[in-house]
Amino acid sequence: MRLLLAFSYVAFVGFGFLCCSGGESNTLDEKNNSERSASILDSGEGNKESFLLETQQQEASSESTPESTPESTPEPVVEKAPQTTWANYSAGFFKKYCVMCHSRSPKNFNLLKDVKSFAAKSRCGVAPRGQKLSGCGQWPPPGQFPVGNGAKPTDGERVRIVKWFEAGMP
Repeated sequence: MRLLLAFSYVAFVGFGFLCCSGGESNTLDEKNNSERSASILDSGEGNKESFLLETQQQEASSESTPESTPESTPEPVVEKAPQTTWANYSAGFFKKYCVMCHSRSPKNFNLLKDVKSFAAKSRCGVAPRGQKLSGCGQWPPPGQFPVGNGAKPTDGERVRIVKWFEAGMP
């Protein structure tokens, strides 16, 4: 748009006319370009071609800034978190927090089939302290598992493993 106005301005200045909506520019940049073009052409410092080249360069640099072209601002990408599975999370959770005590059948928590056999109690006992889950009685209380003095999962890890149980243990 500015290039077209600048070209019209140069063409009409060459013929002695004033263009661009009554001589006033629509934006500060256009006003500065108009004043600059008039001074270049009146002083004999340049010609129409050099003015057009300078205008095109300014136009190209102003189009590359995000604030000058709001249409070019990309939409934020919202990625869906990958589904928690035995392979990508849960096996590691059980290995880190459970198998030091539960590594023999029937409670070999290295094996998904054994974890599934004890899923109801495990889900209730591994939930964050104070979180009431549907289907859980008084025992085990939330936060009960793992027992002992070993490493304890964070509340975030507990929430994620509970969601994995509730998703059917994929």
